[in-house]
Amino acid sequence: MFKLEHKEALVLLQIIEANSFGGKDIEMIAKLIGKLRREFKKTAPRPDVDVTDGDGWVDGGDYDGKK
Repeated sequence: MFKLEHKEALVLLQIIEANSFGGKDIEMIAKLIGKLRREFKKTAPRPDVDVTDGDGWVDGGDYDGKK
């Protein structure tokens, strides 16, 4: 197993998605794309601002739209 940086995962996803593959390769490519997308999300830059403290926090309502 190897770790990818955010930009590396993005480049690999773009290369794979821009090409076409034979029928026998589709299942393996689909699994690979899934793994790359998970790695892409894990390595995404995180904001430096904590929105859960002070004025950044917003109280939500119930699922039916009522507060």
